[in-house]
Amino acid sequence: MKLDIRSPQGIHATEHKAITELAAGLRPSWSGYASFLIADKAGSMEIDLLIFTHSRILLVEVKHWSGRIKSDGKNWVQTKSSGHTRTQASPVAIKREHAQRLGSLFDEHLKSRWNCFYPIDTCVVLSGKAKIEQMPEWERKMVFTLEEFLEIRSEKGFERLLPKREHERILKSGKMLRPNTEAQINIFEKWLNGGGCIKPRHREAGGYVMTDPTPVFRHKSGIYAEYIGEHRSMESNQALLRAWDFNQLGGMALTQQQRAFLGLREQRAINYIGKKDHQLRKDYLMQPQQQLIEEEVTEDLIEVYEKPPLFERLDEYLTTVAHQKEQRLELLRSLLVPFSSLHQLGLAHRDVALERLYYNHQSQSITVSGLVAARFPDPKNKSVGDVREKLATSKIPIPEEVYGETEIDACRLDVYLLGIVAYRIAFDSALPVTEDGVCWSSPITDPFEGQLDDWLHKALSLEPQSRQADAGEMLSQLTALFSLAPAIPQALIQKLFPLWKLFVHR
Repeated sequence: MKLDIRSPQGIHATEHKAITELAAGLRPSWSGYASFLIADKAGSMEIDLLIFTHSRILLVEVKHWSGRIKSDGKNWVQTKSSGHTRTQASPVAIKREHAQRLGSLFDEHLKSRWNCFYPIDTCVVLSGKAKIEQMPEWERKMVFTLEEFLEIRSEKGFERLLPKREHERILKSGKMLRPNTEAQINIFEKWLNGGGCIKPRHREAGGYVMTDPTPVFRHKSGIYAEYIGEHRSMESNQALLRAWDFNQLGGMALTQQQRAFLGLREQRAINYIGKKDHQLRKDYLMQPQQQLIEEEVTEDLIEVYEKPPLFERLDEYLTTVAHQKEQRLELLRSLLVPFSSLHQLGLAHRDVALERLYYNHQSQSITVSGLVAARFPDPKNKSVGDVREKLATSKIPIPEEVYGETEIDACRLDVYLLGIVAYRIAFDSALPVTEDGVCWSSPITDPFEGQLDDWLHKALSLEPQSRQADAGEMLSQLTALFSLAPAIPQALIQKLFPLWKLFVHR
């Protein structure tokens, strides 16, 4: 079948795989149009696949589901192997309504050009491993596995699986052109390309739409990219969407279990911190907008994280900060405060970089993101240590990994990366990168007049044991170096505030 994917950026990997399999297996004389939106007075309709066959048009919905499906004709209940259930309106009912609305649009815009009208049949194709346990007979006739649907390629399969239509007699008589003839296809494509009712289809997750296909951040190896998403019903409400491409990980992400282990790593890390210190999670970590389970992780997983309007990525914020000691010193302190607490709770980031950090203009603090390669006491007793280099976004070599050390202290690894970020914050320039890490370069402009040199030299030592033990020690040394007031935890402030009010009003 000839296939035209109208919005390639809006199609999910599992859906793309199923649709391309259908294109390869169905008749070459048919034409298919995938991944676009059609709008009428009632709103937009997502079209997975529209097929022009030799006798009718098929509106196909692809569902890549697993587990068991039960339907009462109105709702589908999916029960996954874990026991988790999900209920949604019957795709058959939704697509039957869409077929009627699509028919009305064709009647208005194309009937006079075609000089006829073609029926639109509804088909739901299950491309995953889901099994139907219960479904009304009338609905079951419109639901197919991928293998079943491919049987319509043959004449016998077409007649057996799809209902007969009255207009077929007219088609056979030659008084009516078949929908897949070149003339009728040209008329449809002219209408399709003319805009009007047709809109591009965007990827979506958790109610947030990826309206701009240009990523705000892309992993060095293409493992994932991050985009700004707008809420479907509230455009001012934005989120950070992290779209994974597990194909870039090869054998490390072949199974759903492997993909879930990697793709949900940050979610598990955030949940771990939340159980230990809810305030720390709230104040210094990106907040997931959905809690996914393993069975919901597809080949093209999209994570959704809250992005308040006053959040700005640290590398972008730095370009607006005056190169003055006081402002840069306060930013250094803001950098170390969250990592000091994270290290104390047993979590090491292991991929600290400016692009993984956000400046919160409201609280004037730094929010930590990108915990994909983090080390923490995982309840499943699993680690991503052996693939840290593959998952890391930074291209800077880590000395202990370059020299093949087997026992790596994750907190001291963070200290090294924090030292690199701290140098950039302090001196507004980046350190030269060598084959075994970074090498020291005296800054051109130093608002600290050398006061930070020893502290940074220690953090950037090639020998892990020569560095500060963790971010807490880095912060303590910085505080002592400049006699800074120690950071008071937010939770302590909340406890002391009522006592302070009593004292003031005595």
